[in-house]
Amino acid sequence: MPDSLSLPARADAVIIGGGIIGAAAAFWLARAGMDVVLCEKGRIGGEQSGRNWGWVRRMGRDPSELELAARALDLWPRLERDFGVSAGFVRCGISYLCATERDMAARLAWFRKHAGEAGGGIRLLGSRETAALFPRAGAKFAGSLFSPGDGRAEPEKATRAFAKAAGREGARIVENLAVRDIETAAGCVSGVITERGPIATKRVILASGVWSRMLCERLGLRLPQLGVINSAQRTAPLPKGPEITASAGDYAFRRDRGDGYVIAHGRYSQTILTGQHIRFLRDFLPALAAGWRDLPPRAASPFQPWAARAKWKPDQVSPFERVRVLDPAPSRAILDAALNAASQDFPVFGKARVITRWAGVIDVLPDAVPVIGGAGPEGLVLATGFSGHGFGLAPAAGELAAHILMGAPPRVSPAPFAFSRLKGGGRGAGH
Repeated sequence: MPDSLSLPARADAVIIGGGIIGAAAAFWLARAGMDVVLCEKGRIGGEQSGRNWGWVRRMGRDPSELELAARALDLWPRLERDFGVSAGFVRCGISYLCATERDMAARLAWFRKHAGEAGGGIRLLGSRETAALFPRAGAKFAGSLFSPGDGRAEPEKATRAFAKAAGREGARIVENLAVRDIETAAGCVSGVITERGPIATKRVILASGVWSRMLCERLGLRLPQLGVINSAQRTAPLPKGPEITASAGDYAFRRDRGDGYVIAHGRYSQTILTGQHIRFLRDFLPALAAGWRDLPPRAASPFQPWAARAKWKPDQVSPFERVRVLDPAPSRAILDAALNAASQDFPVFGKARVITRWAGVIDVLPDAVPVIGGAGPEGLVLATGFSGHGFGLAPAAGELAAHILMGAPPRVSPAPFAFSRLKGGGRGAGH
């Protein structure tokens, strides 16, 4: 799949970033007949797209994302059959478990406002119905919010499947190729500068996750984007465990394709304080006021590569080349707490043997809703800021970014994802 041959002098479109959003966009563009080059500084699915929980859901989403999530849930089960994308989707159902009546009240509020719009037969279940759904649970739950139509997939497998399918459609997928700069002329995109030379193009999709801010900054675009670290772990095969994917606050789990489980904390991620946190403090104050307890600080150098200022010249080595793949150490304390909490409610997890642990850096925007749309120079489309829940949206988010770039009628409204909604966003604000 990855193409190590010489780069073309020009392309109809260049995609920056080989996560699942960029790979999906490359697939849809190539399928529409466009000459596409996808540039990935490291390896396809090497960062957060290959490190997330693998949930595919419409339940519990921000109302801005519901239409996009519904489109994604329409695409996921059809990817292999209709499009040749072997993403490993399983419609297992997802449950939000509630330990107390207070937890139930919070789920009830979302259910009353949004379940009808979300569709898919989402149900609010009482204690007895929840017990029937999880007959081997050791805990008695007050109830649950259950979406039988939601599911799971394997993150790295799905990301690489989209890239392979894009390659079969004619896209050129190039790993270990960093884009150092986006060139413009007369207010329009005119090309990109890669570490191996220029590619002339009038269309670019920037889907670089937590790295996107730096390339935006070089164009004078203020993207208030921060990074948080989330840890996860995988167990050896565990017979008789739950088939349904679930979260109960202190833990979250899903079965994987090898009959083990991916288990993480349902609430906690970590933050490393950097200069960007100070710079974007006002943007994030409302979110921090509501959820600062779920973001414990992490002792580490504040000079994180994704938080650097964009000061290099196009002919100089960039941060993208210095750090090909972000690979933060997972938090053992958080993961131990998650597994212990899961074991209290589901005794089967007390027998779990952890075989691997990992962490990824999630790109976060102030309202936790992505940007998918035009920004700055004509021909530039951003697809970033998915805030830890982009994997499930990916087939539809990539499709939407592709339609916007081509000027084709979108399947869902792009309005909720406009760059212009971000406070202070716009040209010149980054300098």
